[in-house]
Amino acid sequence: MKLLFLCLFAVIFSSFAEFPSSVKRCHKEDSECLRSTAQAFVEQHYSGLPELGLQEFDPLKANDFSLKTNPDSPIKIETSYKNVTFYGMKAMQILSINKTGDHIEFDANIPELIQVGNYKVSGNVLILPIVGEGPSKVVSRNVYIKYSFDLKPVEKNGKIYAKLHHTKLIFEAENVKYHLENLFNGDKVLGETMNRFLNENWKDIYEELKPAFSKMFNALVKSRLETVFGKYPSEEYFLQ
Repeated sequence: MKLLFLCLFAVIFSSFAEFPSSVKRCHKEDSECLRSTAQAFVEQHYSGLPELGLQEFDPLKANDFSLKTNPDSPIKIETSYKNVTFYGMKAMQILSINKTGDHIEFDANIPELIQVGNYKVSGNVLILPIVGEGPSKVVSRNVYIKYSFDLKPVEKNGKIYAKLHHTKLIFEAENVKYHLENLFNGDKVLGETMNRFLNENWKDIYEELKPAFSKMFNALVKSRLETVFGKYPSEEYFLQ
């Protein structure tokens, strides 16, 4: 009974919580205000801001995921990742944000996005077979991101909140470096040769993996933004 009472109290309290006064709000169409406010959040709150529902995004932890290439491609590999963490989001530069009606899109640049975690890979990279399992590090430099979504109104507790719909992410990197440990059952010579080959042909590999990676990263960004937009009624996020 006591647990039930505490749960009900938490629900009631959260429904009456006020939008944090420390958070700057903008008029919906004020693109520069939206951009500068988002930039301030990146620089000051990358470790999270619970009162706004903002979760930590640097380091950014990801669920386990898999990347597969087109079976008709000369690069036929299947890679799975576990215990993955991304670093570098706190250096992100917000280039622009535009809001038209319920549609929002923003452009950003990340100087260096570092992915570390455990991998498992098998397949062929061009003319060479590849197999391995172990720690990995992938460094993407000068990453351009364009993210867009619609805010769909949803009623909750008699008020209108927002959920993200029609999300789309464009992810472009100027350069990608791979380092996979324990390739070919720990054969050091073959492993170093393959890592060198991967980095010499990074562009081809990156283009093949990009659709699956973008889909995964899209879901990751969406999950973070939905906790923010689901915290308070929609009308409280913008100046009227």
